[in-house]
Amino acid sequence: MTTSEPSRPNVLVIMTDTLRPDYVPGYRRATDVAGLPGQLESRMGVGARTPALDTFAAESAVFERAYAASFPTVPNRNDLHTGRFTFPHRGWSPLPAELPSLAEAMNRAGYSTQFFCDTPNQVPMGLYRGFHGWEWHRGQEGDRVLNDERIQVELGCAPKKLRGNGAGYRQHMRNRAHWESEEDHYAPRTLRSGAAWLQQHWEAEYTRGRAGQGPARPFFLWLDTFDPHEPWDAPPYYTEWYDPGYTGEELAHANYGRTDYMTDAERQHVKAMYAAEISMVDKWMGHLLQQVDHLGYRENTLVIHISDHGHYFGDHGLQGKPYQELYWLYEGLIRTALTVRLPEGRGAGRRVTSPAQPPDVTATILDLAGATLPGAQGRSLVGAIAGDAASGTAGVSSAGGVASRAAYTSRYPILAGKVTPCAISTEEWSYQYWPGQPEDERLYHLPSDPGQQNDLRQSRSEIARELRAEYLAWLGEQNPEMRQWLEAIERDPAYRPDSPRLFKGML
Repeated sequence: MTTSEPSRPNVLVIMTDTLRPDYVPGYRRATDVAGLPGQLESRMGVGARTPALDTFAAESAVFERAYAASFPTVPNRNDLHTGRFTFPHRGWSPLPAELPSLAEAMNRAGYSTQFFCDTPNQVPMGLYRGFHGWEWHRGQEGDRVLNDERIQVELGCAPKKLRGNGAGYRQHMRNRAHWESEEDHYAPRTLRSGAAWLQQHWEAEYTRGRAGQGPARPFFLWLDTFDPHEPWDAPPYYTEWYDPGYTGEELAHANYGRTDYMTDAERQHVKAMYAAEISMVDKWMGHLLQQVDHLGYRENTLVIHISDHGHYFGDHGLQGKPYQELYWLYEGLIRTALTVRLPEGRGAGRRVTSPAQPPDVTATILDLAGATLPGAQGRSLVGAIAGDAASGTAGVSSAGGVASRAAYTSRYPILAGKVTPCAISTEEWSYQYWPGQPEDERLYHLPSDPGQQNDLRQSRSEIARELRAEYLAWLGEQNPEMRQWLEAIERDPAYRPDSPRLFKGML
């Protein structure tokens, strides 16, 4: 560019919903090997084929113990856009109007901000708030964007094998009835929009520079694509990579719960369709990252690739993101992708093993942007990536790199009158703490048992007690009343709080 480079880095955030890091070779831990629960093994090897993401991983720092905090989709985005832990206070709910947002903070810091999404619940939940511009590519899942009953839809399998008896998938298939090529799929649309906007920003700053209107403005671009979330409908040639010649039923929007409604062949094909969707996303992410390079942005751009949660594919007999009585939070569901490429390649190739969560991502952006967000709770990951003591912004510390030595992942702890567990994850242990249901608690030693097959809750009860105490102390800082309620439930499992305020805004 003819204009001077901005003094603060550009920021590009790419969210891919439901991406399991163990399906991406470059994102895996050493223990993410064949035979673990939910993993795909095919003629292509283990997991998906992801050359663009593997290259990106080699250029970046990979967080091997990144975990969701507030679960699932919308609470996770609330964590990111507010920098605060959501689940101690509320569940699936809009971005609160009274809380400041990350985009607003970046605006105040002088950034040009833009948001593109195809994830269907982002705009209805206000998660675009504060961006100078935003666009929603509509039609994912059951989004009622097209009501044309002349379009005949084949579900591909018995309706009972699909979520909602096939209603959402039927709408999805209507929405895509007029597509002509791979470029019409949602992830390609969102990622192409991002690449086009980067060119627009470059040209605008080029014009400003030629007119002598001041130094270049940095950008903050957020791309949020629902893929590889189901429905899994990547072009068939991708699926053929992983499960060639399959002729059975296709469960492209497979039901949640226990997996006993699937045959082994169907389960294999479901994993193949998921891997196909990951490979499609990988291709278009490669185009986006190539655009960053072509525009000369690489050396001064922070690029963060994240996911919000994983997905069960037969892990412990479970499929999808089960709810109702199936609330268990194993690694296949709560581990997330988190890969960070710092400007000038600092920390490239680093594998970070300390836990990290969404508020830490927000803190990292604030740290490097020189922005402040009141109430933000995470810690910048810059120190953990670059191995230095980079100073943070006001209220943000970069020294430790993580919010605590443990990561806490939970739905809102009390949902529709039922108590839900919290997964407490450290570098060594995974503990599912379940107030009032000690018979359902599980404790696993991750280095020796990455598949979480050997429950040590009884033999190592002192570890469970220690992790429980640390969690409740943390929860008491977040929401003292919630801690009191959970402790009351422990004393009397029949107890259920009925405070209207507790359930305000909950689904």
